[in-house]
Amino acid sequence: MKELELQGSLRTETGKGKAKRLRKNGLIPGIVYGNKGNLMVTINHDNMARLLQKATANAIFNLKVEKSKDRKVVIKELQRDVITRNFLHVDLFEISMKKKIKISVPIEETGQPVGIKMGGILTHILRELKVECLPESIPETIKIDVSNLDVGHNLHVRDIEVPDGVTVLSNPDETICSVNLPEAEKSKEAEEEEAAAAEESVAGEAPAGGAADAKEKTADDKGQDKEKDQKK
Repeated sequence: MKELELQGSLRTETGKGKAKRLRKNGLIPGIVYGNKGNLMVTINHDNMARLLQKATANAIFNLKVEKSKDRKVVIKELQRDVITRNFLHVDLFEISMKKKIKISVPIEETGQPVGIKMGGILTHILRELKVECLPESIPETIKIDVSNLDVGHNLHVRDIEVPDGVTVLSNPDETICSVNLPEAEKSKEAEEEEAAAAEESVAGEAPAGGAADAKEKTADDKGQDKEKDQKK
């Protein structure tokens, strides 16, 4: 995975008021969660925006801060303003290129399910997969082929193939996506099944009624025969 250069500065001031002032000056307050302690930093807002335009998911950054050693980091959390979408705060996680890390990787679906041709709808349930691997082995995405999904079929975590050196940590029984009929179609099918079951039930009762009539008729016949014998 390609590394990107990220320039930062040490930050000594804390508090909402200080953070607000930093944002007005075009800086993002942040913190680096390190192996031997945390480091408070600021990152230039525009520089971060430019880097993220060309960065892939889980990109590794080489963070340079004056009076401090370079650090390999990944973005743990990036907070945005809900209205302006400007960056408010960034949490960075320091990594070692020689140690495995646990991280979430986006799932990328390819192909069109065959069930869609039958009126089905593809429902996305799981968007990311939790994995463990060395930083250099972090996949940008994990691709899954949904072409063979028919109506009523699901794709689970256990069905996914991951690159060598990557271990899946997510629950293997967890559903990633499924193809199902719309609710209206389901109701229609249920009504048709109920109607078919009712017809079978009625059809099954007719022979039983005929047999009962036959038994009663036979009993009457026997009674009449007995009366005839007594008159004789």
